[in-house]
Amino acid sequence: MSLKQCIECSTEINSKVIKCPNCGMKQKRTGFLKIIGVVLGGLLFLGIIGNFGNDTHTTSNSSSTAIATIEDQRTAEATDSATSLVSENIDESSIEDTQPEMTWSNFVNEARNIVNTVASEAKVYPVKNGYFFHDKSLTIGQAFKSYPYFSDTEWNSFQTDKGRNIVEFNGLVDLNKIPNNNISRLDSIIAIVQFVINQDDTFEVLYSGIQFTLPDKSAYTQELDIEQTITALYNNNEFIVNSASYIVSELH
Repeated sequence: MSLKQCIECSTEINSKVIKCPNCGMKQKRTGFLKIIGVVLGGLLFLGIIGNFGNDTHTTSNSSSTAIATIEDQRTAEATDSATSLVSENIDESSIEDTQPEMTWSNFVNEARNIVNTVASEAKVYPVKNGYFFHDKSLTIGQAFKSYPYFSDTEWNSFQTDKGRNIVEFNGLVDLNKIPNNNISRLDSIIAIVQFVINQDDTFEVLYSGIQFTLPDKSAYTQELDIEQTITALYNNNEFIVNSASYIVSELH
C-alpha cells in the first residue's frame, strides 16, 4: 500500500483515498480515466458538432420540417457542456482503496460509455437548439420543454439498421391534466417526436405519436399528425392531450 501526505494536515494516508480520514480534506486527484475520457469525448464531440457549424441550413418544402439556422456561438457552449458531461460521468468512488484496481477491460468499457454519451449529445444538440422557420422566437428545445402538459422531457439519439441518425424527443404527459376517467388505469403516456439527420447536415421531423403504457407494462403506440403535433407544442394547445384522451377511451 503506497502512502502520501494529506495536502491539508500532512497526515500519512493511503494514496488512493479521496478524503483524508483525519481532517476530511478532499485530496487532489486527476484520474487517468478522466483525462482520457475528456480528451476522447471532447475530440469526438468537436468532430461531430463541427459539421453543424454552418450559418445556414437548407430547408424542406413543408413548414413543419423547415430547418433552422444554428448559431455559431452555440458550438462553444455545447463543447463546454459536453466536457462537463464527460467529467460528471466519472465515478470517483471507483478509485477508493476499497475498490479493485482499474482493469483494462473496465477502462475500455468506461471510455466507450463516455464516448457514446458525448456522441449522442452531439447529435441532439443541433436539433434541440435549432428552430423552425415558421417561428424563430423559440428553439425547438425551448418550445417542447415549455409545453404545459408535460411533467418531464428527455432527448436521445440512435441509429437505424439502415444507418440513419435519429434524434428523438420524449415528453412525459401529466396524467392529472387529461380529462378522462380511464387515465387512472394507465401507467404513463409519452409524446414522441423523431427527427432524421440528413446527409447535408439538415434535419426534419420524421414521426410524431403517443405511447401508452399500462400497469402491466404492455404498451400501445398511436401515430399523430406531424403538423398538428408541432403546432400544439409551439402554441400550447390541447391537440396532444385530447388525442391521448380519445385514444384511451377507444382502448377501453
